[in-house]
Amino acid sequence: MNTAVVNTAPPQLNLHVNVETLHGPALVRDYYAGAPALAPFFAGFPWDAQAWSRAATDVGSYFDGAMRRAMLDAIRAGSDSARHKLQRIAVGEGFFVQTGQQAGLFGGPLYTVHKILSTIRLAERAEQQLGVPVAPLFWMAADDHDFAEVNHAFVLTQEHELRRLELSADGTHASMHNRPLGTEIEALRAELQQLLPDTQYARELIAALTHAYRADHSVADAFGQLISFLFDRFGLLITSSAHPTVKRLAAPLLRYELAHAEAHEDAVNNQTQRLVARGYHEQVPVRSDAANVSYEDEHGRDRLMRLGGDWELSRSKLRFSASEIAELLQQQPARFSANVLLRPVVASAVFPTLAYVGGPAEISYFAQIGCLFAAHGVPMPVVVPRAGVEIVEYKVQKVLSKFRLQPREVRVPFDRLVTRVVRQELPAEITATMATLRDQLTAGYGRLVEAAVEIDPTLQGPLEAARNAGHKMLSDMDRKIVRHLKRRNAVELEQLRRAAANLYPQGQPQERVIGITTYYARYGPAILDAIAEQIDFSFDRSAPEWTGVLCD
Repeated sequence: MNTAVVNTAPPQLNLHVNVETLHGPALVRDYYAGAPALAPFFAGFPWDAQAWSRAATDVGSYFDGAMRRAMLDAIRAGSDSARHKLQRIAVGEGFFVQTGQQAGLFGGPLYTVHKILSTIRLAERAEQQLGVPVAPLFWMAADDHDFAEVNHAFVLTQEHELRRLELSADGTHASMHNRPLGTEIEALRAELQQLLPDTQYARELIAALTHAYRADHSVADAFGQLISFLFDRFGLLITSSAHPTVKRLAAPLLRYELAHAEAHEDAVNNQTQRLVARGYHEQVPVRSDAANVSYEDEHGRDRLMRLGGDWELSRSKLRFSASEIAELLQQQPARFSANVLLRPVVASAVFPTLAYVGGPAEISYFAQIGCLFAAHGVPMPVVVPRAGVEIVEYKVQKVLSKFRLQPREVRVPFDRLVTRVVRQELPAEITATMATLRDQLTAGYGRLVEAAVEIDPTLQGPLEAARNAGHKMLSDMDRKIVRHLKRRNAVELEQLRRAAANLYPQGQPQERVIGITTYYARYGPAILDAIAEQIDFSFDRSAPEWTGVLCD
């Protein structure tokens, strides 16, 4: 993706779409830069054409015709063109670019949309580069059981107030494909409708949500239907970690993982320690004696822990012999799922995947698991950062222009932002006089202390305290003047507060809080096109050191 910020105003929409590289820790920054220190942890540099050629060769060699045909039933194609491309991939002519996400309420935060659109655009670019079919595939993390992460959604009201909609937690640990929405969803859906503007697009969206988000639908199924509604026309293919075909095809890999759990724990831990030794962070802690496999029963999803030669569930402490687990995996594969570190391996073993599109956290934990891919003999995909996207509506831009602010300058705590803009409005005479008084106070007391200590050195302390008290009085008066100016400009500052709620809600980037429902209701499907048009990828940066993962 281009690293420069793109600021455009699509002619059909009264807004700007800003696209930029992702912000993150040193690992992410160095990943963009192609730092040689990271080369041994990844399959290749995502902007290097050679990395894509290697990936196509490796994935093509790994998947035979039977494996490609086997995965077909697990994928949903929402258009004729998508089905045609899927069929070509199934007969060995092409590949997938993949991304995935948890099943957030009403679509979750905007970054889910940005991941999917990045994947769609990357697939188009990879197809041009390789000359073979490449389709975008969305992996729905339906086995995830962290309800607190997906049970809420944020929407901006017509008055630009941020509102949180939330499903009540029930204390269970069921995975999202086993957790029904329940009757509470009807009231939440009605509340969402009240918060959105009454437009044709909002009515279309509410109709889609009414079809998807029903009491008897699971959290995952509802999410999948919404994703289909939004992205079928882009040729997006959708699969689910809970699909019976995925479970069946993943079972041999999970069996191998459990049989070699200790060795694989060492492999991941060693790679993580090498990463840390190079000055990078550990995104996912490697837990001692914990398998990368979970088991789900009537008590919910629970991680398997090694206990001598047997297994114990982490939370419930229910125990199984190794033979009992093997039999359960054979007879009931739907009960088993991969954890965050093994899930990419499973996805790449089931689907012929060239690349995975992810955010900062995913880039970081992929650095830990290259040797886990190698242990299973599965080709590791090229990891591609998604686009960072910010939507700036006309009314928001108008407010920013009034205060001579750029959108990125709003990404600070609001109190600090207000103080900054108010100080810009202070009369020049006040600013200059305050600066002069401070300088005179410092200089005058400096001379006084210098002379007084000649009389008695003990005078230095009291005089410096008096100087500090004088500076405090000036600071107090400065703050008092600013407070009065804030009150005088209360109307304009309220406009700024609402603008900040759009761009930096709750002290976080817009894409990590606000959901797509806000913008779809205002602009319809054109908002998706506007974002997609500004996302681009190129393969014009050579990184010869990035030749693949190195393990022990």
